Amino acid sequence: MRNGWCGMQPELRQLPVSVAARIAARIRQEASSCRNEAQLRSKVQPVIDKLMRRIAPDLRPVVEEPISGPAGARRVPDVVWGTTILDYKSPAGKGRLATTTGRRCAQDDLERYLDLLVGTDKIEPSRYQAVALDGHSALFVQRSPDGRGWVSEWHAVSASAVQKLYLALWQGVQTRPQLTGERLVWQCGPQQRLFLETMSALCRAFRAAGRPSRAAVLFEEWRKLFSQVSGYQRERLPGTTELARRCGCLSRRGDMAEFVWCLHTYFALLAKLIAAEYVSQAVFGKGLIAEGLVRRSPKGVFLRVESGEVFRRAGIRNFLDGDFFGWYLDSWTPQLEACLKQVLVALNSYRFDAPLAHDVLRRFYQGIVPEELRRSLGEYYTPEWIVDLALREVGWPGSGGLKLLDPCCGSGTFLVRAIEKLRTGPLSGCVPADAARKLVASVKGIDLNPAAVVAARCNYLLAMGPELVRGAGELEIPVYLADSVVLPEAVPGKGLVRYRIEAHGESFDFFVPEWCFSESLLWDFFGGLQEAARQRDWNSDAPRSLRARARGAHEEQQLQDAWRQSMEALRRLEQKRWNKVWCPILANYFSPRAAGAFDVVVGNPSWVRWSLLPEAYRSRMKDVWRQMGLFSKERYVGGIELDVSAVLMYSAIAHWLAPSGTMAYLVPRSLFKTASTSGLRKLAVTGPSGEKPFRIITCWDLTELKPFGGRNEPVLVVIRNGAQTTFPVPWRRVRWKRKP
Repeated sequence: MRNGWCGMQPELRQLPVSVAARIAARIRQEASSCRNEAQLRSKVQPVIDKLMRRIAPDLRPVVEEPISGPAGARRVPDVVWGTTILDYKSPAGKGRLATTTGRRCAQDDLERYLDLLVGTDKIEPSRYQAVALDGHSALFVQRSPDGRGWVSEWHAVSASAVQKLYLALWQGVQTRPQLTGERLVWQCGPQQRLFLETMSALCRAFRAAGRPSRAAVLFEEWRKLFSQVSGYQRERLPGTTELARRCGCLSRRGDMAEFVWCLHTYFALLAKLIAAEYVSQAVFGKGLIAEGLVRRSPKGVFLRVESGEVFRRAGIRNFLDGDFFGWYLDSWTPQLEACLKQVLVALNSYRFDAPLAHDVLRRFYQGIVPEELRRSLGEYYTPEWIVDLALREVGWPGSGGLKLLDPCCGSGTFLVRAIEKLRTGPLSGCVPADAARKLVASVKGIDLNPAAVVAARCNYLLAMGPELVRGAGELEIPVYLADSVVLPEAVPGKGLVRYRIEAHGESFDFFVPEWCFSESLLWDFFGGLQEAARQRDWNSDAPRSLRARARGAHEEQQLQDAWRQSMEALRRLEQKRWNKVWCPILANYFSPRAAGAFDVVVGNPSWVRWSLLPEAYRSRMKDVWRQMGLFSKERYVGGIELDVSAVLMYSAIAHWLAPSGTMAYLVPRSLFKTASTSGLRKLAVTGPSGEKPFRIITCWDLTELKPFGGRNEPVLVVIRNGAQTTFPVPWRRVRWKRKP
């Protein structure tokens, strides 16, 4: 199925003359009664749609979606079928195409469309076609075989012209273009019925699940994490009301968090589906989606994705660990099945057998989440040139052997560029298995936003490329869902570390022995818990393989205490039918304590004000912030408007930056001048053993460039750990260079 549309037969490429003649007569008849191109399209497009159902009954065209190109170029063709564009022109009089001038103008339009469309893909330009139709005649345009010029043909609307149009459309859907973010938005974005209907089905399925339910418990945990990472408050979700209204998802309570939850679910299920199809074709040489469509089993495809079967068969162990967004399978409805089948059909029209662009998911996310909402939540994607500047300043990748961490990795922009530089540099001569092993040991990420972690893992896979994924063998994607500031707390005098889940007024405490972190046994511990819970063996002891790693009776007792208390929490979750996913989520939550030290730390952390954080989270963070000495000592200031990015930077230095390690971090310029951040400017991290200094090597002031728009004043600060800062610190203002 890789070379064509699922279920399409080669013999369908020829339209019988009698059928073509009837369609030509119908088009001419409709054109005679139309005054403008809008009327012509409304009359003729249903005829074309019916014709296309002969070729691909499940396929829907992309309608009036803009094609974007370099330097802001943007055009909106009427209809796109795969690699073929159909553009309507005015039928008035004898039609727009009746004159030489009209044909020349139409050809100019079609050439511009094709130039933009070709620029998004990696298919030879001559396989793209465009057709202008005014109801009386048709103009066909495509690149010449050598790609240097244009070939055009004008035909009066007749049986032969309709046959030629049919062949162009057949070839358009037969030739699968490269998957891009723009194309994904065209077919699955807010301007398409597919998006609106799928969002409506997800919202209804979630509300039908009721409370309490596993979906509801996951939602509450997601809401907690989402508010911690973004400063979300009920009244601060601008830009969502109109989109929710169009989807039929307005909440009676006025809280739009449920809609954003379903929006993140929609994004995540598409991201996981893309990753699964990519892995399936890279490793096994066949498409998961096409197979599911042939078997007429949409739910079967999503079950294989959400269970992790596809990833495990490919040797990828943790792709879905900590994932929140598989709840929809428990709330499956006929409406949701119909919508997700169309999602499969849409994705099946693209190629996955070649390296995909790493910005597919970034562009898709920006296309479905309103800009006003993204900005209010502080979601800004870092431009690639800033990422390159940061990596250059920290000396990445050097000669190889360095370890890099982005503790607030978002969708993985820094990780992807670090991987690309490592692949094309020190690892370029390695065999795929060695390159993959060294890569995952060298580049790691952490984030607290569940949707961002899904995107980052998917982008990590795409950045590795098919060859490394195929040759990797056993593989763990080192991107973890965890908090970079408030780590799971140590229990005094017990040798245990605790994390608490709170849901619907109840608390569930989980414990891990401290020695399990140093022995890298964290994942074995939670894997054992999950297996015991699956067998409902609630009174079991810790596995023998874990007990054998204990050094003495004291550590073994700590292991048994942690195991029994965690098993009791799991049993209570299971009683309420809230379990299934918590062990992988908890393993992720505990992972920052086991991360170790890194030679390089880079990133663009959240810029959220202290006053916008949830009250419960603020109370948890206060002790951490005081221990680091970050609050101002001025009583009238009190650090009340400290920016969270400052704490994330200090936390990264304290927990993960190796002695003599280097950091490049984007922070607001206000950190260097406001009274409430005076605690930061001591340029040392306070810990149990006292203050440890760090040196600011240089600061790149990017304010005048406005890379994130608005009033943001970003500064890229470059730091060397374990040394005293010497003054003056180089402060480099970056300005646009005027063209001569």
